[in-house]
Amino acid sequence: MSSGVEMPRTVMDPASESLAGVYAQALMGLADDDAQAEALLGELDGVLELMDTIDGFQALLIGAAAGSRQRRELASRIFGGRVSPHTESFLGVLAAHGRMGLLRPIRRHMHDLLRQRRGQVEVRVDVAQPLTPGQRELIIESLRRTLGAQPVLHATVDPSLLGGVVLCVGDRRVDASLAGNLRRLRRQLMGKLAGQAARRLEQASEG
Repeated sequence: MSSGVEMPRTVMDPASESLAGVYAQALMGLADDDAQAEALLGELDGVLELMDTIDGFQALLIGAAAGSRQRRELASRIFGGRVSPHTESFLGVLAAHGRMGLLRPIRRHMHDLLRQRRGQVEVRVDVAQPLTPGQRELIIESLRRTLGAQPVLHATVDPSLLGGVVLCVGDRRVDASLAGNLRRLRRQLMGKLAGQAARRLEQASEG
């Protein structure tokens, strides 16, 4: 299963998100190199697809009715021989602690860790029209110089931007779109007009 598949993000509480990051670090530590990390990610993709396909599968591994030992043994019976020993052991730990519900964010965190180890950074770019190959290479090269890392570009077309681009790198957002410029210009004009109106009121009251 290709680990290039992007898993959708889900809204989680900060504690669960942090715990998923810790589990991802632990699984990443089991990989001797990038190739093995990719293989582990691929196995997680397969497990996630199985969980999504079979109704009640995730609930079975999390079920409060079963004890920690029973959940671990169930995970071993299901995944034994189907995934690598590292992944089987990891899934057993998750199941024993009722944490299989964290598998998707764990996979996402591990994917991010692998990108970081490779000196890569995820960048989303919103554009008004599809990028040409030349435009795409120009943006990538500019980001490479600015970020000091290899950008992995994900482009989305949004006609409402009118022109220009909106770049998102992690929590940072840079709006260089025409629509964004127009909004900023409008705010500046409104602020200027409001200031002029206030001055006129002050002058009138003084008169």
